[in-house]
Amino acid sequence: MTVTIKNADYYKVEGEEERHHLCLGAKDNSVVTFKMRFSSLAEVNVTAEAKITDATVECAEAAQVAN
Repeated sequence: MTVTIKNADYYKVEGEEERHHLCLGAKDNSVVTFKMRFSSLAEVNVTAEAKITDATVECAEAAQVAN
């Protein structure tokens, strides 16, 4: 799964961490933290996108490293 925060005129995701790749099993969950900078203190809508991707290779490699 890939989680992405879309930049907008009134905020920016800091660093190069606007996209995170996650390997989740059935019924698993995860929390992803993004550092952001806002241009003003007001009500802000942040757009997040979560896409289910076929990351079989990446997740298999991550599992091997963890073991």
